[in-house]
Amino acid sequence: MSTTNLETAIYLNLHTQNKINVIGGRMIDTYSSSMITARNLRDYVFDISFMSCRGFSLEYGVTDKVESDSSLKHTLIECSKKLVLLIDSNKIGLIFPYRDCKLSQIYAVVTDKKPAKKYSKLFE
Repeated sequence: MSTTNLETAIYLNLHTQNKINVIGGRMIDTYSSSMITARNLRDYVFDISFMSCRGFSLEYGVTDKVESDSSLKHTLIECSKKLVLLIDSNKIGLIFPYRDCKLSQIYAVVTDKKPAKKYSKLFE
């Protein structure tokens, strides 16, 4: 398992038997996000990646308000065979200036509440 988030790495280390790789770079809050992180991420090929988002809409897909975070997610998607999007229901309908990915790039979606009917085909 690999992550850029220190809190996630610590949790997984304490609660699983998996080997945890922390992909380094410049620290922002509790995670690494920088050009160095993206360069390090390119050394991996992931069968499945789990990615959260700040905004999600049918019109623009997955969006972010931080350019460096969006850029890092682009790299993650390039290195992943399948992408699972994790969405908190209050982020559905939000749109931010940087596009992380198109809806067609998402293999599966996990959310905390059943979304509105207009999203039903996407969430089948």
